[in-house]
Amino acid sequence: MNRFRFIKVREVVSPNRANPNDAGLDFYVPTNLTSEDIHSKNEFDSGGYDLDIPFSESFVRHIALKPGHRILIPSGIEGLLEPPASMLMAANKSGIATKKGLIFTAEIVDSPYVGEIHIGVYNTSQEAQVIEAGQKLVQFIHVPIYITEPEEIQQEEFYTESQMWGSRGGNGFGSSGSK
Repeated sequence: MNRFRFIKVREVVSPNRANPNDAGLDFYVPTNLTSEDIHSKNEFDSGGYDLDIPFSESFVRHIALKPGHRILIPSGIEGLLEPPASMLMAANKSGIATKKGLIFTAEIVDSPYVGEIHIGVYNTSQEAQVIEAGQKLVQFIHVPIYITEPEEIQQEEFYTESQMWGSRGGNGFGSSGSK
């Protein structure tokens, strides 16, 4: 059975699909993030964002991510993936990527990982982009994986076997003749 069972470790909307047959599970920004939650995960780029924390509150209302900067945001979700030979793979939300220029950074969640999932975001636009508490931010797709065993072989064996696979060649970037 393919399942993603989870717990919430922060106040956050449960991962969900907007439509029953959507490929990805939408993940949201928690509503109870503190400045420490953000700063502790972003020592690599602490000047790349500004936090809005109203004086009378202790939680981040929104994050202004500066152009050309990235941020790692705790999702508030810890999960269990079934079957074990599967992973969650992050994918951009098309509206957020095209309208705001916010794209995800490297995000693969392996099935043995059971800690809090974090959302990596990079601002490709020319202006600061606001990420709101409670906002739908990224989608994760649950996909099967093949557990491969790397095996180094001799060049002669490689070239002999590669001829059996096809004649596309190894020039890349259009080497099959398509334009």
